[in-house]
Amino acid sequence: MKLTVDDWKIIDKAFVTTPDTDNRTGSALRDLFAVGCFLHATGKQKEGFNTVKTALRATSFVKEQFKTNLFEKIIKSLPGNEKEYLNKIRPHTELLGLLK
Repeated sequence: MKLTVDDWKIIDKAFVTTPDTDNRTGSALRDLFAVGCFLHATGKQKEGFNTVKTALRATSFVKEQFKTNLFEKIIKSLPGNEKEYLNKIRPHTELLGLLK
């Protein structure tokens, strides 16, 4: 199971609509999600899951997506897809090279 293009649009929207005008918070949460992917891929599964969950819970994502099970889909599909998810979340450029 992988996330679809439509799933990523919903996720992206949640990070963009984080309530600050210049999206500093959304950007920081994208970075946190990316670090969670890195932790998970490098053997720190529990820490990685918790970090990804924290990033998602801090966005507007939670209110809408718990109802549609997308949150659960992200968590279940993370193993084996960490590099792809890290890149698709669009963190700061410095974090893109964490998983080569």
